[in-house]
Amino acid sequence: MHLLDKFYDEYSKEDAFELLEYINKQFGEYISLHGNIGVEEVLIKGIKEQVKQSVIEHINRLNINGGYIISSSHDINQHVSIEKFITMIETIHSL
Repeated sequence: MHLLDKFYDEYSKEDAFELLEYINKQFGEYISLHGNIGVEEVLIKGIKEQVKQSVIEHINRLNINGGYIISSSHDINQHVSIEKFITMIETIHSL
């Protein structure tokens, strides 16, 4: 099964990472990836430690050759606590 077929048929977090890693390795010198810190599941429903872990994992896995712009997957809205938003920013700056 092709990676894209698997991604659409059986979506999971690991599948998404594999797809993004593949795209970044193949086309990273031409494009940059942007986003992917989950608003709903991490920034709204998660705890601060999950925010830190998500930021670290995304940077470690997707920042290949500098081709990754880390940010939330969608807009930061009123449901995201200031504490979790600051945790995301501080974690980014600590790496």
